[in-house]
Amino acid sequence: MNDKTVLLKTDNIRLRYECDSVLAENFAGQFDDIWKSLPCGFRKVIKLHWEIINKGCEIFIQSYGRTFIGRTKNKGYLIEFDSDIISQASQGHLIEAAVAHELSHVYFIALEENSHSNKLSQWPSQSEIHANKIATELLASELTRRLGYKQDSLFEWFNTTSCKNTITSEELWERWNALELKWQEHFYPEHENSTTALHDYYHAKDSYFKIATDEGAFEEWGDISSVKRSLNK
Repeated sequence: MNDKTVLLKTDNIRLRYECDSVLAENFAGQFDDIWKSLPCGFRKVIKLHWEIINKGCEIFIQSYGRTFIGRTKNKGYLIEFDSDIISQASQGHLIEAAVAHELSHVYFIALEENSHSNKLSQWPSQSEIHANKIATELLASELTRRLGYKQDSLFEWFNTTSCKNTITSEELWERWNALELKWQEHFYPEHENSTTALHDYYHAKDSYFKIATDEGAFEEWGDISSVKRSLNK
């Protein structure tokens, strides 16, 4: 371990940083507190995934030009956060939502949910790739909400206040509605609008949401395969 690494208190999570050390230490403490407050079932799935290659998870925080708050890479074994954005997020619920959102991506990756596993057609079009990307954000955002975090507040704050190219709230939701429509037209073309399509989509993923908040059955899970079997019960 060097002076650019912080080892979080639980579950073999390491934080590396290229930013102010005080900011990194504070964020490590926040991440640790948020992690421990998440439902046991949710954390169990993620820990089982991280144990597959026995290296845990690495959090990396540095300046990325304010183009994103956080992003999940390397099949859920690396999560990156923009230090400039984190330093501006003075309200605790914003960081809570950002961490929960990225961990939600890890959760879906762990369970090999279709959109997070890039299960596309053999020769996917650009529209299919784009729609699949939107699908991953829809699911992570919805799970973040169901875990009790203020996903929409985070989304609006970042895009209207802190990102590199800010826009108005009206522009933001117009663009997001357009993205939802592109997703709906690809995956649910028989639906009249994205609202009804989202209802059916989230209903189809209900078992994922239920396992994420499970406080009992997780004790029976010895590996990821056993959790996946729970999805089909």
